[in-house]
Amino acid sequence: MYFDSEIIVKLALDAGCNAIASTLRGLALFSRKYTNKIPFVVKLNHNELLTFPKKYDHIVLGSVKEP
Repeated sequence: MYFDSEIIVKLALDAGCNAIASTLRGLALFSRKYTNKIPFVVKLNHNELLTFPKKYDHIVLGSVKEP
């Protein structure tokens, strides 16, 4: 349930968050539906800082030039 992008947006709205940050794909699915309700911040990379041992590999998920 918590991997559903729309549920994450609804949870952020219900909690009164100022904005929501997610990957390009996650935001693209629902950005038009919620564009006037909450600002979106696009996350362009991913890292695994919560693993042991820590991995500092940044995985690029999108680019600024991507439409």
